[in-house]
Amino acid sequence: MKIVGILDKYTGDVYKFLGVEVYTFDVNAPNLSDLVMSKIEELKERKEVFAIIISKNISSRAKKELRDFVLSHQKPFIVEIDPVFGIEEYEDYETMIKRIVRETVGIKL
Repeated sequence: MKIVGILDKYTGDVYKFLGVEVYTFDVNAPNLSDLVMSKIEELKERKEVFAIIISKNISSRAKKELRDFVLSHQKPFIVEIDPVFGIEEYEDYETMIKRIVRETVGIKL
């Protein structure tokens, strides 16, 4: 069983650090919903994919398509997560990821 992420860049970096297979998308892409649904259809074919986590700043741009997918398929599960914000507070990228993981997941690094 595997969890896969469809995330924005910063959220993707945090989850990649935790070992999640991540696909990142530009939240401002004009065809974002098409890109996301294409990736979900591709992941649906992989038997080991149990769930797909998707950041809310991406899922909000593909609401109708995601709802239709969830209603018509039992697997994989789709789970919305909050995106990572406030990166300008951190002095460097590695410190940012470690602090976010520590504060949100509770793993001390």
